[in-house]
Amino acid sequence: MSRKKVLVLGGNFGGLTAALAVRHELHGDVDVTVVSASDKFLFNPSLIWVPFGKRTADDITFSVAPTFEDHGVDFIHAEAYARYQPALGRLETWDDTVARTEAMHLARFAGLPSSALAEVRWAFGLVRARR
Repeated sequence: MSRKKVLVLGGNFGGLTAALAVRHELHGDVDVTVVSASDKFLFNPSLIWVPFGKRTADDITFSVAPTFEDHGVDFIHAEAYARYQPALGRLETWDDTVARTEAMHLARFAGLPSSALAEVRWAFGLVRARR
């Protein structure tokens, strides 16, 4: 049987807990990767103390990388985007969404002069670059 692979999106309460639990429950017989836009864990329940000076942001955050490393979980500090498209029957990434939308616009306005279509392509290039 091949080794299991699990991808967890997000590294705060849910993601951290899921990654460590899966790794533990499968007795290490799994490759777990966490992708998170933040490399910090924020202990949300203590946010109430920050405005009153009882805690600082540093008091209630820690870097997640060492925790994941200690537990054999790979960590990638990056944004991830995917959504399920029922009509397509699959997940669609940001690049897929932009490409599909660009193709739809180019097809819809196919009768425009090539200079106008070039502007549509240029605009979608900006969207891709902004992510």
